Amino acid sequence: MPFAGHRMRYVFEGQGELGFGVWTYATNDPLEEILEEGYFNGMHRDLRPGDLVFVGSTRQPIGSPWVDRTTTIRRALLMICRVEIGRPITARLVQDFGGPEDPSAPLAGSSPAARPRRRG
Repeated sequence: MPFAGHRMRYVFEGQGELGFGVWTYATNDPLEEILEEGYFNGMHRDLRPGDLVFVGSTRQPIGSPWVDRTTTIRRALLMICRVEIGRPITARLVQDFGGPEDPSAPLAGSSPAARPRRRG
């Protein structure tokens, strides 16, 4: 499915005109397709290098008659890399958060070996 600009939302700006923008984007496209060069070309006038995009990818089953019926939920954070007129926009994956069914990541310092021992 091609990029759907109406699903892209501007969330906030960091540091005004010197900073970066943060966006959200919801789609049924798989993350691999979203990361392809040129996927965000419809946003040439709005995106800047360094902008962050929180992506919510929710795939529909092939041939599903239900528009909102989905099977896989995946969330990721992307950074926009190149935005130049006449060239495709590129983005890179910063963090793949996976989906709600994935196991939790371990907390930093939560293992017994990572905790400092008290001296008595």
